[in-house]
Amino acid sequence: MKAVQAKDQIAQAAAIVASRFQAKTPEAVTEKASQVTQAARQRRGPLLAVAALVLLVLVKKRRNRGRR
Repeated sequence: MKAVQAKDQIAQAAAIVASRFQAKTPEAVTEKASQVTQAARQRRGPLLAVAALVLLVLVKKRRNRGRR
């Protein structure tokens, strides 16, 4: 029961923070963010490929550090 209450409190706090953030964000920034998210949704394949490449590079770097 406590976990459910904590989850509800966190959700309410997140909603309050989000609404305050939206209220203070300039309209131009909101529009640009919307454009970027739409472009990302339309190009998921290349975006996922780049994300996988970045992850691969980070893993290789981490492994190389361990061998030194």
